[in-house]
Amino acid sequence: MQTISHRLRTVCAVFLTFLLALCLSSLRNGARASTGVTGHWEQMPPCGGVIESLAIEPSNSAKVYAGTSSAIFRSTDHGLNWEAASEGLPLEGFRSLVIDPTDPSKLFAGTSGSGLFYSTDGGTTWAKASSGLTDKTTVNCLAIDPLHPSILYAGTDDGVFRSTDGGAHWASPSSALIGQVISCLAIDPVTVSTLYAGTSDGAFVSSDDGTTWIKASTGLTDLSVQSITIDPVTTSTLYAGTKNGVFRSANRGTTWVSASSGLADKNVQCLAIDPVTTSTLYAGTTSGVSRSTDGGSSWTQPSSVLSDVDVLTLAIDPTAPSTLYAGTNGRGLLKSSDHAGSWTRSQKGLYVYRVTALATHPDLPHALFVGTFSQMFITMDDGTSWYALLGVPLIQDIVFDPTTPSKVYAVSWLGVARSTDSGDRWSITSSSDLLMSCCLAIDPVTRSILYVGGAYKGGILRSTDSGATWAKWSTGLTDVIRDLAIDPVTGSTLYATTDRGLLRSTDRGASWKVVCTEATTGAIAIDPKTPTTVYAAGSPGVYRSTNGGDTWKLCSNSGMIVKPSAIAIDPVTTSTLYAGTDAGVFRSTDGGDTWIGMSTTGLPSSIVHSISIVSGTPTTVYACTDRGLLRWSPASPPSVPDGFIV
Repeated sequence: MQTISHRLRTVCAVFLTFLLALCLSSLRNGARASTGVTGHWEQMPPCGGVIESLAIEPSNSAKVYAGTSSAIFRSTDHGLNWEAASEGLPLEGFRSLVIDPTDPSKLFAGTSGSGLFYSTDGGTTWAKASSGLTDKTTVNCLAIDPLHPSILYAGTDDGVFRSTDGGAHWASPSSALIGQVISCLAIDPVTVSTLYAGTSDGAFVSSDDGTTWIKASTGLTDLSVQSITIDPVTTSTLYAGTKNGVFRSANRGTTWVSASSGLADKNVQCLAIDPVTTSTLYAGTTSGVSRSTDGGSSWTQPSSVLSDVDVLTLAIDPTAPSTLYAGTNGRGLLKSSDHAGSWTRSQKGLYVYRVTALATHPDLPHALFVGTFSQMFITMDDGTSWYALLGVPLIQDIVFDPTTPSKVYAVSWLGVARSTDSGDRWSITSSSDLLMSCCLAIDPVTRSILYVGGAYKGGILRSTDSGATWAKWSTGLTDVIRDLAIDPVTGSTLYATTDRGLLRSTDRGASWKVVCTEATTGAIAIDPKTPTTVYAAGSPGVYRSTNGGDTWKLCSNSGMIVKPSAIAIDPVTTSTLYAGTDAGVFRSTDGGDTWIGMSTTGLPSSIVHSISIVSGTPTTVYACTDRGLLRWSPASPPSVPDGFIV
């Protein structure tokens, strides 16, 4: 009995200590309330995405760079771990990367619409290097003179440009290729004045540093030259990857012969040649990686794992040629250490930057569907593992049918995609009116009725057959629609934000009226328990209506940063709101009357596109930003002594 009594006293003492710690923690958190909600944001990335370019440091092959559809990442351990290396860069696709062979800390990066950038500190910081190029130039490929690294060439959507001062200034040395989209460039490593360029009109060669060009396409049965590589030992031997296979030239491009026997997929998007055993080549295609060990005479696909993978770029470790990296379209970065015989993912920390939308499965709170700049991803285990679902770019909204969760819709700038099997298969409805769609709402009464708001032609489109067909709705409504919300009970009242302000329809979208001219920035949220309470974002802050939109009040106080871009309501405790801005996320627990900033620890400086909430203990908050997907973690509670179960 004494032992039991002693144990009871011990447990009570521990319990009281724990309660005291909780009280002290509560007091401390209350004291901090004026400066922000304590906690931190953690990166919760859909890993992978689109890898458009790769570069390996020649003198230190542990250092690898990857250009994605929105950022540049760097690894210093052969691709085991990655970190963002994008300070100073735009949110753009990086189609080309090249490293200065004499100064590996100097890199150049070409974008898909924002010109050219350079770094002098190994990718830590970047600056513009586009003097002579327009700010909107697309740089598809880069080449650097191996003997004179101050000379660089850029293949653009408007010909070839050259720099003779290390990238500071650029000019077109020839008018011969002006207007041509240059897909690839290669410099003869011995006779560096000789260059090769691939275009949609065949291959071209220059023997005078790009000053003049002549066509070199005799024998090519497909003029869409997507890749050119040069045998580093016998530089008169070239290989060209086209949409109709691989071609080989033994006379510097004067004539070409097919070298595609056994090639499973002839749409060859990239080529790589073993720097030691130059008879070994690799071809990245829309159906994986093929290998040739006899100079292109025959090909095999050493691994069936990539048979459905679209490979955009390849890179070979110069010091260990058995190691390859493959950048893919939607499957992230893959690595092989056995000459492409087997592949593993190489993407820890290599996350997708532009995260634009998120939806949680109505019945499975750990299942998340995430829309990004390049495609959709899904996780079934709260972010531990990710899978690419839908290769549709610029996804703006994801909506589940709440009564039939296997039915899910994804709104993108290409149209509306629909799945009836929880995302396994998709059908896309696209038309000129559906281009650049932004938002979708489902009628809560008749689930087959959907509404879509558009940004291209504006206005509202309606479908009465679950998204199979669409028609213009509301004659005369041509406004660009930024967000769309529907009364979750009756479905007769809809709200839409436009440049004119917040519009309301009380007849299922047949007619509209402006009800709040200040709410123009795009976010709308309707209280699911009290649908007459509506919140809308405007430049000064958050507006609230408690009478279904008849009157509005600016309810955010001085603690709320202006220009909220996202609003979310806790579905259980609807007086709790979250608002995202370009300066962080704010929370209100009194229906928007007062707001407190949530800690910005771990939250990058970036606009918050949307916020999603999963109620629980604690409530989980997700923020979709241009710098990735973030999840809020509250301050850790006091630790519980070992053996004490609560």
